[in-house]
Amino acid sequence: FEYLRDDALDARNHFDSFRAVDDSVVSEGPKSKLSQHQFGGSIGGPIVKDRAFFFGSYEGYHLDAGQNIIEAVPSDLAWSRAVPAIQAVRPAFTSGGAAVLPGASTDPLIDIVQLQDDQKVREHAFSGRFDMRMNQSWSFYTRVFHDQGTNDQPDGVTGRRKHFTDNPTNAVFNL
Repeated sequence: FEYLRDDALDARNHFDSFRAVDDSVVSEGPKSKLSQHQFGGSIGGPIVKDRAFFFGSYEGYHLDAGQNIIEAVPSDLAWSRAVPAIQAVRPAFTSGGAAVLPGASTDPLIDIVQLQDDQKVREHAFSGRFDMRMNQSWSFYTRVFHDQGTNDQPDGVTGRRKHFTDNPTNAVFNL
């Protein structure tokens, strides 16, 4: 199977355009990136007629998605009033790719900042099962599942990122 979503097939995301309090468009950003693929398959059948059976499956998931992050940060006026020791941390408040949205804030000490960045998710899941009937009274099965996944995504206008890795495995044996 294959399930596909792509930005070429979608309309512009409502949040790609930032709107001010009076609902006027303050910033018309680029269309958010989206490429999502979910794919895989399964197979199963008898190994020995009426006695032993197998089943296996695989599922993959790939996502490349644009993230639109909007946050309030101290304005130039606010930074000019800060003590020198605090001014040293100013670069940590926004990344180089963040854009100030003019007119988005009514407070002179606050700027509204927008950052468009990408999230990347990769996941691969595998499962297998084996069933066997030994006689009329006894049977057993075993099942194994393994998943490998990573997620890398922006976490605010500072440019910091979150990265997750997940690799769970479980198995069951039943007699």
